[in-house]
Amino acid sequence: LRDLAHETGVEMETVGVTTEYQTTDSDQTVAFVIEPSESNSGSAAEEIHTFLEKGGDVVIASGRAKGANQLLANIGVESRFDGRPLRDAQQYYRSPALPVVEPVDETVSSEVAPQVTLNHGTAVTPSGDSTVLFQSSQFSYLDLNMNQTLDENEPLRKYPVVVREDVANGSVMIVGDSSVFINRMLEQNGNSNFAQNLMIGSETVLLDIPAKEAIPAIAVLF
Repeated sequence: LRDLAHETGVEMETVGVTTEYQTTDSDQTVAFVIEPSESNSGSAAEEIHTFLEKGGDVVIASGRAKGANQLLANIGVESRFDGRPLRDAQQYYRSPALPVVEPVDETVSSEVAPQVTLNHGTAVTPSGDSTVLFQSSQFSYLDLNMNQTLDENEPLRKYPVVVREDVANGSVMIVGDSSVFINRMLEQNGNSNFAQNLMIGSETVLLDIPAKEAIPAIAVLF
């Protein structure tokens, strides 16, 4: 991710304390919040909300629900992470646990990415005021009982995976998989384009990883 930022001509800074959100020019900054936990409530969420009020853009990526949804609620976002594993019976990389999701239209395909490959991700439930950018194929399903098998009560259909919602004077991109941004997954088709295009137009990228151990290990690829 740092290499992509460098190629894009963007400076990347790792968030150590939340006050760093206020040390950058918000309307020229995008913040990547990776697998937020309950620790992102309270003052941390207030910092992020102030960052949005000043025109900042935030990317919140998670394959889970609890901590990430708490942060979304605290900063005024109505969309939510589902939290249950999203699998695809036909459109995937190596296994159904790594679905390949598609842009909803040609504009998103040309401006953001032609596709995104997930690694044990989840769906996003969009709010009425949000915009769905990427969705899974019609052969995808939520693994309700987490048995890694398609069951009768798990319908095949398209699920939103990447959603954008405006908040205050900024915007929040909700991505149903944090490991899209890890080194090995950035090698997969579309993922580098996706990450890099989220940075374009900014001068600074803030990388906020409050729960580093929560990111799925690369071993799940094999």
